Amino acid sequence: MQGKKPVQFRTIAVFFILALTAAVAGASLRVYDYTENDPTFCINCHIMEQPFAKWQKSVHKDIGCHDCHYATIFEKNKMLLKSLVFHPTKVSRRPHGKILVPATMCIKCHWAGEKSIPKISQSTGHALHWFKASIECTACHAIKLHEFAPQQSLCVNCHESAKAMLAEMSTMVCTDCHAFKGRKLMPDATACQKCHAEPFAPKAGEKLPAVHRQFDCMTCHDVHHPEQPASGSCQTCHTITQKRGKHPIHLQALGNECLTCHKPHNWRIEKKDAEKLCSQCHEFRPLKSFGLLSSAD
Repeated sequence: MQGKKPVQFRTIAVFFILALTAAVAGASLRVYDYTENDPTFCINCHIMEQPFAKWQKSVHKDIGCHDCHYATIFEKNKMLLKSLVFHPTKVSRRPHGKILVPATMCIKCHWAGEKSIPKISQSTGHALHWFKASIECTACHAIKLHEFAPQQSLCVNCHESAKAMLAEMSTMVCTDCHAFKGRKLMPDATACQKCHAEPFAPKAGEKLPAVHRQFDCMTCHDVHHPEQPASGSCQTCHTITQKRGKHPIHLQALGNECLTCHKPHNWRIEKKDAEKLCSQCHEFRPLKSFGLLSSAD
């Protein structure tokens, strides 16, 4: 009977040690899971209250902090030591002198990820800016804390010469015309028709010529240079035409422009048009006398 007591004691001791080990391991796992996966851990530091509040209202509110923000063991201890020693009152914009969320984190969701998440794989704009130019996502996105919509005012930081100079377009943003997420970044006539439907629709009894429809609007119009369209636009293609017939007299000698006589989007001058136009400066003369072929005498 006496020999059984040590055995029982050892059994109880082993059981106690195993139970204690399991309890410590369980507690450690819970602490690890809390610190690594629970966003509420971040607000234990008072300077994270504003970032946390803005994150809760952002499009990423269902994504944990650590899914985007990653720090090595060294960086974590550095932040802990800095917090204990220096007691900072705000988060620096670029802690440790590096980008907070590199593009390699973003593409985990925005390249493969769930189907409901917007993808950049079919985006010409992202192909040019990220793949080709190696511009980080956060150079345009999340300029303001946890606000992920791109700040389009930043486009002029690199494209200063591409500001929309027309007063009528002062409230517009770049992607109103440039389909950043599409397959074609440069706008075409389809983009222009969103606002300018009238030039594409002939008036009653009027048939617009198809001669210029082979070109995009930007061939003649350049919203980034408001002096166009002007005679300079026409000269790109009509160099010879402007030297024929009475064009030199009307353009160079009298200082007129192409648009003085030619109506935009309906360039051909008919007899009824000529009667009004010519009489503004001189008596009407048959179009044949101008020295060019026309549909009217």
